[in-house]
Amino acid sequence: MTDWMMRTCPAWLGAWAAWVQRWRYGVLAVAVVLTLAAVVGVQRNLGISTDTVDMISPEEPFRQHAKAFNDAFPGLNNAILAVVDGPTPEAADIAAERFADRMRGAESVQQVYQPAGSFLRQNAFLFLKQDKLGRVLDRLASAEPVLAALAEQPNMAGLADMLRLAAERREELPPDALSALLSEMAVSTEAMAEGRPRKLSWQALFAPADGEQLARTQQFVIVQPELDYDRLKPASEAIAAARAAQAGVNEGGAGRVRLTGEAVIEHQELITVESSGVRAALLSLVAVAAILLIGLRAPRLVTCSLITLVLGLIWTAGIAAVVVGELNLISVAFAVLFLGLGIDFCIHFALRYREERRNGTAATIAATGRGVGCALLLSAVCAALGFFSFLPTAYRGLAELGLIAGIGMFVAVGASLTVLPALLAVWRPRRGFGEPPHVVAKERRLVANHGRKVLLGALIVGVVGLVLASRTTFDFNPMNLRDPDASSIQVFNEIAGDPDTTPYVVNVLAESPDAAQRVAERFRTAEGFGRVRTLASYVPENQDAKLAAIEEASFFLAPLFGARGERNLEPAARRDAYRTIRESLATLAAGEDANAEAAQRVLTELDRLGDPPDLAALNARWTDYLPRTLDFVRGALSVEGVERDDLPADLAERWVSADGQARVQVQPATALEDNAALRAFAQRALDVDPRATGAPVIIHEASNAVVAAFRQATTYAVIAIVLLLAVTLRHLPDVLLALAPLALASVLTLGTAVLAGIALNFANVIVLPLLLGLGVSSGIHLVLRARQVAAIDQVFATSTPRAVLLSVLTTLASFGTLVLSDHKGMSSMGALLTLAITFILISVLVVLPCLIAAVAPYHARGTGVRAARKD
Repeated sequence: MTDWMMRTCPAWLGAWAAWVQRWRYGVLAVAVVLTLAAVVGVQRNLGISTDTVDMISPEEPFRQHAKAFNDAFPGLNNAILAVVDGPTPEAADIAAERFADRMRGAESVQQVYQPAGSFLRQNAFLFLKQDKLGRVLDRLASAEPVLAALAEQPNMAGLADMLRLAAERREELPPDALSALLSEMAVSTEAMAEGRPRKLSWQALFAPADGEQLARTQQFVIVQPELDYDRLKPASEAIAAARAAQAGVNEGGAGRVRLTGEAVIEHQELITVESSGVRAALLSLVAVAAILLIGLRAPRLVTCSLITLVLGLIWTAGIAAVVVGELNLISVAFAVLFLGLGIDFCIHFALRYREERRNGTAATIAATGRGVGCALLLSAVCAALGFFSFLPTAYRGLAELGLIAGIGMFVAVGASLTVLPALLAVWRPRRGFGEPPHVVAKERRLVANHGRKVLLGALIVGVVGLVLASRTTFDFNPMNLRDPDASSIQVFNEIAGDPDTTPYVVNVLAESPDAAQRVAERFRTAEGFGRVRTLASYVPENQDAKLAAIEEASFFLAPLFGARGERNLEPAARRDAYRTIRESLATLAAGEDANAEAAQRVLTELDRLGDPPDLAALNARWTDYLPRTLDFVRGALSVEGVERDDLPADLAERWVSADGQARVQVQPATALEDNAALRAFAQRALDVDPRATGAPVIIHEASNAVVAAFRQATTYAVIAIVLLLAVTLRHLPDVLLALAPLALASVLTLGTAVLAGIALNFANVIVLPLLLGLGVSSGIHLVLRARQVAAIDQVFATSTPRAVLLSVLTTLASFGTLVLSDHKGMSSMGALLTLAITFILISVLVVLPCLIAAVAPYHARGTGVRAARKD
């Protein structure tokens, strides 16, 4: 160790500790004033932003493209997506309309948009391909007699007349002419018998099997909420309104509404993180207190240490209020980091103080400052360098965390060298007990008898760990960090599995609608993309031919819809109609074709209802959707063509901005089932147009930025720590010894994570700076204490190994409880931290003493040479 480290620094720190002891009451008074000021500053100035996009530097190109797109189309971001499912197309439409109507009355909602709104329903036939349209019109033409009867009487009586006529002409009917209708009657009757809300779908009867636009049983409603970023949950009011509307619609039974979308997912994630964080904090607090009580075996020492820790945390929060002003979802973790690492300084000071008192050292507090102060300062600087290394990177969220946590390390060591000595001087703890003799003896025997075996084993597992660590993967998809059991995640994953509904789409912002068409053509001619849309996509193609076919069909069908009959029937009329229906079904069931089979099924289900059944309910089951379907067909047959100016405003504003910029949306050709597919889709889109944005591109580019940031930060931190150790220790063996636990723990942590299937992600990657700080800090304490004793085995009789052990265990208790979190990101962070801290403990307390003993002869020669040269 240099003369400065050996003489000047310890002497200065001893004098400082003595000064603190002399002016202890004044020091504590100043500490109280600073604490009160920090509390006021936090309350007034420290906010929280939950906007995750802002955690990446805005200078990154993909951030600029995303910002430009979001500014042009603000209504497409942070939305609540209601996924509405129904047993029939009509049920889904009705449930979606009810939900949308309820949300339009909510004060916390900016806009409600239905993609399958009245415009698309009115022009549904025009959006069918020519061959599908032909099949739909053919089915309508073949159903003309049925429609005619039902248009005059849209109730059970009309259905009875139609079936009576069919029964009378049974021999003339095609073998499957009525099978579709009768099957639908059987399904709805079966649902009635079982108490399920399933009514007969008339719309599905004339939709061909591939006419998905006409028979879709899933609809979407997009709600744009009012966001308040001054709250931890910005969309809470709108989501509460959406859940109330959801409950109201679901209680009706016609359809089922489920909520997802960016706003809901982030809201649920915050709830999960909040509840998991509170649980983890309570568990870690209990565990840390228990470890300190067992390890220190002095309640007063524990109390003084915890008071010092809490004051340091409050001071750090006050500094954060001044330095950053606003925390993000990553930098808010500074409190956990401070508690986990800040207690280390208190432990080392407290145990060294107890050792000095037990040894009868005069001026105990001053001796403690001299003995441990330099190691504390050096550990704090190394830990701070690990955090500060993120400042030059593009990962703004982690850079802010690094700034706050780095400053926090200096606050923690400052509090440990001021508040803690003052408290110890005021409230003198008992001397306590020495190190357990049996533990000391075991450590000595390990180093003396098995040191080489330990080092050989460490070398072997280190090499294996290094090989495995090279296979470390990074899971860049933030959706994989969310709670898979959360309803919003389940719905998201469900719709993401369909290329037609997946939220993983790419958007490109073009200068104008014409430019958007040119961009769209490039995507359409490139491989690997599905549907490509612009505003022009909502102007149907081949309208002349389609309109001619529709006009021809409407010439025969339109008169059927001129007048609508009365739906309600008197009880007597319902009984007569039911009797006629049963008789007609019995006649139809006498045959051997598909009509007969379907008719017999209806009779079977009717028998389950009893005799007589609830005819009013049965009438509703069979005919409630009939007027709606007739209106739909009437409207679809009366279209006159669509031009650009005919598009509704709420549709057009989602594709062309107020300043004339236009949007191009690109869907994947197939479902993006894994990260590789997501990354490949994003990269293909960027190759076609570098301005591409959207979830796949943002996730892809953000992951690149984060990985690059961590590589930069790790490189900067290692270089800075090595240089610092080289300058302060000025002895290569000491530098290598201090770094050895860090190197071994790092490769073992990453290697074991690979074996355990734990990938690095946006959450657990924070373990790396913790590993740097804690690994180096623990190594420094043991190396410096080894240089203060005559032989390495004497270190085990000092307080340093116990201090290292308690420091590591309290850190483990602080972060290890995260494994129990419901949030996958927090859980993976806890798992990786548990591995890292466990390997640090083994590396420092088992491997490092053996390594120090192995290099002791060289170490002695080196120090002797320097001393001789000085003399």
